[in-house]
Amino acid sequence: MDMDMDVDVNRRDSLGYPGLSGCLDDVSSPPANLQSLKLYGNIVKLPKWIQGLTNLVKLRLRSSRIVEHDAAIQLLGKIPNLATLRLWRESFMGKEVGFNFRRGAFPNLVVLELDRLGNLQSVKFEEGATPKLELLQFRDWTSEASTGLFIGLPSLPSLKEFMLMEFHNGYKDEFVEELRAELAKNLNRAALKRH
Repeated sequence: MDMDMDVDVNRRDSLGYPGLSGCLDDVSSPPANLQSLKLYGNIVKLPKWIQGLTNLVKLRLRSSRIVEHDAAIQLLGKIPNLATLRLWRESFMGKEVGFNFRRGAFPNLVVLELDRLGNLQSVKFEEGATPKLELLQFRDWTSEASTGLFIGLPSLPSLKEFMLMEFHNGYKDEFVEELRAELAKNLNRAALKRH
């Protein structure tokens, strides 16, 4: 039996820090057959049990305001069947948000969406990370996405498409040209598409 679960922990009195930090830790045994999970709200950190969701295929985070970026990405990277990861608005907070996708992490990830995260400074893919990633979709709040934001695109063996979602005024030419150059080094010659 397929199972989906939406968890919305938004409350007007929890908009500040730490908000509902740790509120999901008390869930002793989430559904074992859970395949889709959407977490909305100020949870600040991911519950440890999330890595035990071996049947989880889709995960969406929004407004979760996670502050320990690296720990969260490493935890999510251990979910063995995760195929779609959507990191949306304010899912991660901090002056400088950065993601490091390490070797062996996200073995079945096919789709990665990074949507208006704010303060995103770096997205690094190490050799051997996300071996099945086919679609990388990115949208920034502003046109301020800078060169050097994405590192390791040539090392993604299954990448077919980088979808650059336009927002307001578009992106700086240098940023777009760097993406094109990096994608041209990819063995699949992944396409850069703008939407």
